[in-house]
Amino acid sequence: MVTIPIRPLEKIRNALASMPETESVDVPFAAGEVLMREGERHDHISLVIQGEIDLFKHNAEGEAFAVGTLRPGQFLGLLLLSSGDTSFLTARARTAGRMLSMPRNTFLLLLYNLPGFNQMVGPLLLGNLVSRYRRVVELHVEVAQLSQELAAEKRQLQATIQQLEATRNRLIQQEKMATLGQLVAGIAHEINNPIASLSRAADSIETGLQKWFVTPPRAADLALLRQAFLEGLNRQPLQTEVQRERLAQLEPRFPDLPRPLLRSLAQVEPAVFEELAYYVISNPTVERKDLLRRWVEVFEVGTLVRTIRVASGRIGSIVRSLKGVQPAGQVPRGRGGSA
Repeated sequence: MVTIPIRPLEKIRNALASMPETESVDVPFAAGEVLMREGERHDHISLVIQGEIDLFKHNAEGEAFAVGTLRPGQFLGLLLLSSGDTSFLTARARTAGRMLSMPRNTFLLLLYNLPGFNQMVGPLLLGNLVSRYRRVVELHVEVAQLSQELAAEKRQLQATIQQLEATRNRLIQQEKMATLGQLVAGIAHEINNPIASLSRAADSIETGLQKWFVTPPRAADLALLRQAFLEGLNRQPLQTEVQRERLAQLEPRFPDLPRPLLRSLAQVEPAVFEELAYYVISNPTVERKDLLRRWVEVFEVGTLVRTIRVASGRIGSIVRSLKGVQPAGQVPRGRGGSA
């Protein structure tokens, strides 16, 4: 392998400095000093003798990015050597140092016309170009590696997003099921109460009818019993305090009647009850006392029928409310579509 000999840097500097035609100047610089600014004209080529210089490139937003470092034996302004354009980079000294600077036109003129100058500077220029080319290749490799890493991270991110979406969908489904469970439990509770009332009412009516089949009422009592049924059917719920007061008034008047019977009588409107009580008290025969019990039983049947109406109305209201709930995006029947 053929190599190009490069003289020691200090000897090159001394030789160039001793040649008046180079117009070279030994320029010291301090750490942090800006030696070349991007976008501005720079008409000198400088050979770094001591110290280090960082190179920066700005993006469209004005942010500066480090792109390389010049060390002793490298040229500052090499990119401007042939073009003469404004500076492509910004150079800022990392450390204190010095460099040998000469006008760009003089540098080119001596490079082409002075063999001794070419012999000293040519190998340095070639070494600089090789170094920068190597750096470009390394940057391409780094970019390729970064692209591969980004592609892998992108695939991993997509997989993570898919997992998150799947998890979110599961959570949404679980929330829907939990909400549905709460809704079903609430509906079951709301329907269970009227259903229980219907069941109790049906059992009580069945028991009452069985008694009627055993001992049917007399034809003369049917009108009075029909009144009892209507009273029970139209009975309005009483406050507990009112019912307790009525019960306290009934107990002294009818000491021989059982308490459940008196509790039912306490629900009868006072005017109707007084008429019935007068009918029984005025002629307290066994038949009339039995009629009083049967009157209360028919009254209770009326209240049970009313309970059935209220409970069935409650169930119907719940069913209508459920029918009124439409899933998102569904058009109710009869509105913009066929049934």
